[in-house]
Amino acid sequence: MDELDAEGHYIGVVISDHIMPGKNGVELLTDVNNDSRFIKTKKVLLTGQATHQDTIAAINQARIESYFEKPWDADTLVNCVRTLLTEYIFDMGFDYQAWGEVLDNTTVLCRLR
Repeated sequence: MDELDAEGHYIGVVISDHIMPGKNGVELLTDVNNDSRFIKTKKVLLTGQATHQDTIAAINQARIESYFEKPWDADTLVNCVRTLLTEYIFDMGFDYQAWGEVLDNTTVLCRLR
């Protein structure tokens, strides 16, 4: 993320597994949430092993937008990411029309109202 940001790229959505080497998903997404460069970045946690405490921390500390338990449905995850990406584009003030093919039309219509 640091390299992408340094190159001038935007990070609209971060999807993290909970169990990873070195740092768990809640810790990673909390770091993203606390970094001013990524304040509008949307966050999704995937897990099959998180405890109730982990889930609470993901919501309260990492401010995740969505949580998926394994096994998750690919179509549901893709639709969620499409909606979150649409929200990110509007939150950042980008020209949504340039992204028309990948955005969630329902979210676009709600944001245009």
